Amino acid sequence: MQQKGSITKNGQYKTLPGDIIAQAEEYLPGMNSLEINGQIVALSVGGIRRDDRHLVISVLPEKVIRRPRRGSIVYGQVIKADRGNYRVKIGAYWFPGASHIFETNEDASLVVSGSRNGDMAPVAVGDYIRAKVLSDRNGYTIGIGGKNLGVVKAFCSNCRSELVLKGRFLYCENCERTEPRKISDDYGKIYVEDEKHAK
Repeated sequence: MQQKGSITKNGQYKTLPGDIIAQAEEYLPGMNSLEINGQIVALSVGGIRRDDRHLVISVLPEKVIRRPRRGSIVYGQVIKADRGNYRVKIGAYWFPGASHIFETNEDASLVVSGSRNGDMAPVAVGDYIRAKVLSDRNGYTIGIGGKNLGVVKAFCSNCRSELVLKGRFLYCENCERTEPRKISDDYGKIYVEDEKHAK
């Protein structure tokens, strides 16, 4: 019988959906396999497991670990600020060509162009941001340069009320004060809806 698929580096046979992995006269179909016209066909990508004691053949699906990569658009919250250095907890990401957002749990270092201090900080602890992955080597480095990148939701540093957009500044209706941030063009929208956010 001629099997389809490929041999992995460790010598195990890797199969693809639709590949013939055995004849029905040899084995019974197990996990992720099905008998079709006397042949056992794989239903998923993975390695083949033969149970010769019970004469059952199965496909063990590959575990795909998805993580943000360089160029991905990430959504996270600023969790630490120290003299212009910011740490962000990434909770979700998206990349060009993806049909939906992926959940994740990663820490990242936020790179901010230019030097700002005091009340002119581009982000603050607690802010939710949309950023782009600049590097995924030795940890994540992200940036908020770009019109669709920056703060998408922020809270007053005084009373913690949610800030609303007024002109180019964020305004606290409770404290009646403004706070500058580097905000995205669509402040208030946390999740990506189409590919415009990748531009």
